[in-house]
Amino acid sequence: MKTIHSLSLLFLLPFTSFAQPIFTDSFAVASLREDFKRPNKFSQELQLRWVEVSNDSDFDLLSGIEEEKLAAAVKGKRVLILIHGMGTPFPRAKNYYRQVIHWADDAGAQPYDMVIGLLWPGYQLKPSWLHNGLVFFKANPHARKSGKKLSGLLAVLAHEAQSVDLLTHSMGSKVALFALKHQDIKIGNLFLMAPSIGAKALRENRKYGFAGGSVRDKIIAFFSTNDPAFRSVGKKKMGHRGIENNNPLTENKFLNMDCSAAIRTHSAYWSSQAVFGFLTDYLAEQR
Repeated sequence: MKTIHSLSLLFLLPFTSFAQPIFTDSFAVASLREDFKRPNKFSQELQLRWVEVSNDSDFDLLSGIEEEKLAAAVKGKRVLILIHGMGTPFPRAKNYYRQVIHWADDAGAQPYDMVIGLLWPGYQLKPSWLHNGLVFFKANPHARKSGKKLSGLLAVLAHEAQSVDLLTHSMGSKVALFALKHQDIKIGNLFLMAPSIGAKALRENRKYGFAGGSVRDKIIAFFSTNDPAFRSVGKKKMGHRGIENNNPLTENKFLNMDCSAAIRTHSAYWSSQAVFGFLTDYLAEQR
């Protein structure tokens, strides 16, 4: 049984309405990729760097940062961690994360004091269904391994920050959930855009049933029946159907947001007023 909040045409406005001056010249990026950027292989250890935010070029890598200094930087702050999906090259991740930074800097919103991006090795897509199908199967174990590798840093940040929320896209949902699985911590909110997990996966007796106990506020699934990534073999995925639970989702923990009227491509969530307009209002109510 599902409780679904449908997003109205009010939220079909272009994302450019968020284009405000960024709140910082750089932000922290945690990379699990070899040489920081390569999408196919893991680095030997998690790398932390300050990355320059630019509106007209790729990320410029600035100085490295030690975990202790990042922990000090987030102390007492409201932090949002971004996790992309599979097949996301470095420039594309940059573009997605930059858009969220612009939203977070919006004068009317300012729901977060700090945004941190994650890069994990989810391979690279090509204009080939066969290739991309193989990538899906190879990226799945990488997502699980990435979550395990991220879990230590997530625990440190959750301990030091005032609050930590996670915003994921597609297979990034698995990265986040495996990070929570490997640490006894609580985050504030878990926002799942187009989650590539089963619609029933958050039930107590299912694979990610632990997630409800790892989140203080809400787990919100943004889904679309018009997302082509789930149209054929993915119709039982949460990204197509939302969260399906044994109990009605009118309780405090779970929420479905039907973005079908606004989302017609898999990556459109990152630039969607349907998503970020809702988050602005939701986070304002929390403050």
